[in-house]
Amino acid sequence: MPRIAFVLQTFYDDHIGGAERQVQLLARGLRDQGWETIYICERSTDKPRREVVNGMEVLALPLRKRRNAWLNFRALKEAMIKSRADLFYQRVRRPYTGLVVRIAKKLKKPVVYAVASIADVNRRRDLFRKMNSGSPIDLLINPFLRYIENWGITNADAIILQTQDQLRLLESEYKRGGTVIPNHLFLENDQPNVKISPPEILWISNIKQMKRPELFVELAHRCHDLDVRFIMAGSCEQDKFQHNIAEAERKLSNFFYIGPLKPSEAEKRIASAALLINTSEFEGFPNVLQQAWAKGVPTLCLGIDPDGIIEREGLGVNAKSVDELEAALRRLLSDDEQRESIGERAREFARRSYDLKNLLPRYVALFEDLIRT
Repeated sequence: MPRIAFVLQTFYDDHIGGAERQVQLLARGLRDQGWETIYICERSTDKPRREVVNGMEVLALPLRKRRNAWLNFRALKEAMIKSRADLFYQRVRRPYTGLVVRIAKKLKKPVVYAVASIADVNRRRDLFRKMNSGSPIDLLINPFLRYIENWGITNADAIILQTQDQLRLLESEYKRGGTVIPNHLFLENDQPNVKISPPEILWISNIKQMKRPELFVELAHRCHDLDVRFIMAGSCEQDKFQHNIAEAERKLSNFFYIGPLKPSEAEKRIASAALLINTSEFEGFPNVLQQAWAKGVPTLCLGIDPDGIIEREGLGVNAKSVDELEAALRRLLSDDEQRESIGERAREFARRSYDLKNLLPRYVALFEDLIRT
């Protein structure tokens, strides 16, 4: 029975993010195929150092800031040895990208690096820099961390990417190839959508600078004359965003912040929305777009359209400005027939393209080939 160990900074039960959710679903699919799955991640001291969660064995590393992740080298090596994995899978560009590859080579085991956003394969430009603290020590150590990450990407045995755009960037920046497998969904027991009245315009993500939540607030302000509710959902840990969101709730009668949602709750909320909005500065392939399409919900994005899918398949609108975003929102809200037509087209596309049962054989073929080599 093959064993695969996933290495991420955070565990999906501790932090619900797109990368963590994708690994959770992939591990579930692999277990259905007879694989054993292990998850190596940082966890706070109040969490068990080793436990089994829904069939996934979890091995905990000390909780670190990104700049100190390299201090976990010895603990990571011990966990990787303890996992007895035949294959290691590391997702999201982090110092762990290089550390896992270095240790795996010593263990003579293959490593798959999985890209989670366009920033993960951008060698020349650090798109995450805005999210760092900007402290002197961060500025000093960041080139060292980037070196570790770049070395891991260069030396991983295989790379999985979400889009052709990411693959082209990988080939250009790192002079190596990879395998494109889009993000996946579990599509089962689908229930009819129950729309809410007045209509809801939904924005859902972990709230941070690169997601540009303030643009959704601006959209709500611009559309105060419409009989709709602008709903923002997601975890918010930074004080400045907490303050800005609270201020928006006080000033705007059509704006509501409902906090973080569990995956099952998020799917219900998405299904009941009239439209889904994405205002991110950059992305990989947002899970929430695929979830919206699977539920027949058109998507309005501001500069994000992975591989041009939204425009090519007619799944919504990729606006170039907030003015265009507002115009598209008003147009679709005033035309129920067009909105429903887009939603049905999106539903069919998602089921054809992103169902894990159709994508899982591609993962298994790649993983088994690496184990055999």
